[in-house]
Amino acid sequence: MRDRVPSPLTSTAAITVTVMTAAVLLSGCSNQGSTAATSAPPSSAASATTATAAPTSTPTADAARQVTSWYEQGGRAKITALTDSTRKTANSGNDPVMHSLGCLSVVRDATAAQAYPPIPDTQAQASWSKALTQLLQGGYICSDGLQKKDTARASQGMATIQDGLTDLTTTVSRINAVLQESR
Repeated sequence: MRDRVPSPLTSTAAITVTVMTAAVLLSGCSNQGSTAATSAPPSSAASATTATAAPTSTPTADAARQVTSWYEQGGRAKITALTDSTRKTANSGNDPVMHSLGCLSVVRDATAAQAYPPIPDTQAQASWSKALTQLLQGGYICSDGLQKKDTARASQGMATIQDGLTDLTTTVSRINAVLQESR
């Protein structure tokens, strides 16, 4: 019976691929239909975090168990919801109503994930928090731009969502590393 239950490592690897696929899809959407430069310059906090990777630390066995518990008891579902809503947003095509609803579903899922307990690993939590902030902001900006028929603003929102997916990939990679350390 135990062999039928997927291991956290297998499912986090699948989620990593899903997050990366959603990011690629969104990169095509963020410039769709626009000839002007549409993304805002990155904030100094965002560029500083992107430019320097956090040093890796080796988690204790207890910390690895806590991260595994966080992931298996709801973290995986939060990550999956975020990747699903961003993928649906990216695949909504040129229909502004569907695209706006997609952006708002990113907001909904990021808000729900923010209400979930923090990841019990400092590095994973830092990238998780940043990802959620960017996804939330991007979803609002995207929806606002679409409602105002402002392509540049909608594209800026999509670019911010894409930045959030990059940090979500970092989060999933760290969770993978912690889970591998626990083996």
